[in-house]
Amino acid sequence: MSDGDYEALKAKYTAEALAALRAEPGIGDEGRGTGLAPAVTRPSSPVPRPGCPTHGPRPESDAQFCSECGSRLASAPGYCARCGAALERDARYCHSCGARVAA
Repeated sequence: MSDGDYEALKAKYTAEALAALRAEPGIGDEGRGTGLAPAVTRPSSPVPRPGCPTHGPRPESDAQFCSECGSRLASAPGYCARCGAALERDARYCHSCGARVAA
């Protein structure tokens, strides 16, 4: 296809596409008359799921134990994220494995 033929077809189909879009109700009306572009919404960041050291994240958002093996999940409150041992109140380090406790 020659450059001239390409340009002619591009102009023809672009004009047809614009006419079809303008004929659709509601298409292109966003922000019209306000001088402002429509607001762009960003998806919220996903909530981290509790995870089993062996089986990974669990589908249950409020789970404290793994639904496959029964192990305590790393993100369960009051328990070590590394080894799953119960933490003493106000502990900075796990007494079982020595891992630093997240503040």
